[in-house]
Amino acid sequence: MPLNVLSRLDSRKPPVAPQPVPEHAHHAGPSLHGDNAARRQAITELLFFSSVGDLARCQKICATWRIDPMDPSCCDYDKRTPLHLAASEGCYSVAQWLVDECGVEVNPVDRFKRTPLEDAVRGDHGEVVVLLVGQGGKVISKEGNLIDLSDSRLSGNVRIFGELDPEWEIDPKLLQFGDKVGEGEFGIVYRASYLGTPVAVKVLKDNDAVALGDFRRVRKLTSWCR
Repeated sequence: MPLNVLSRLDSRKPPVAPQPVPEHAHHAGPSLHGDNAARRQAITELLFFSSVGDLARCQKICATWRIDPMDPSCCDYDKRTPLHLAASEGCYSVAQWLVDECGVEVNPVDRFKRTPLEDAVRGDHGEVVVLLVGQGGKVISKEGNLIDLSDSRLSGNVRIFGELDPEWEIDPKLLQFGDKVGEGEFGIVYRASYLGTPVAVKVLKDNDAVALGDFRRVRKLTSWCR
């Protein structure tokens, strides 16, 4: 019997002492894959809202995700930056914010060998062209060098602060104004009648470059809906 007891006691495993945690384990955290994917999505949204001129959304995304538009990774697959997209769509407020407040590079070159200035010229966005040229904006020559717009083949392709197309001009005396229906950053919208046809009329609060650029962008969008 004593032998049996001793054998049973000897067969018990000694308690295992707790092992020290490796030093690197204290600093180990969750995978960054999820955070990187979310940040990439945020940059995609920044690019989109830059292209539609939503300055408030752009600022909020940058603040929330701590995105610096100057970062070389802040672009799409074709290396088109927020400034490329704002310039190509004539979004003056966003372009001005990117250049003046964010300090982005004025002449980034995308995969198609275009700068934001060339995008603005091809879109006939005169106010944005003036903004970018004033900040040192250039275009790419056939040889692949950055040159002044005035020295390029694109120099005659943009109307800088030009007049509106005649087909868009009407006699203001033929408008009969009604109630105010809305108000935005750049203008006030009224119900009105033009030669018996119900219309909406936007009256600009100012005639500076930002307001005119916004007006021309809206005019271009509405022309696509005709």
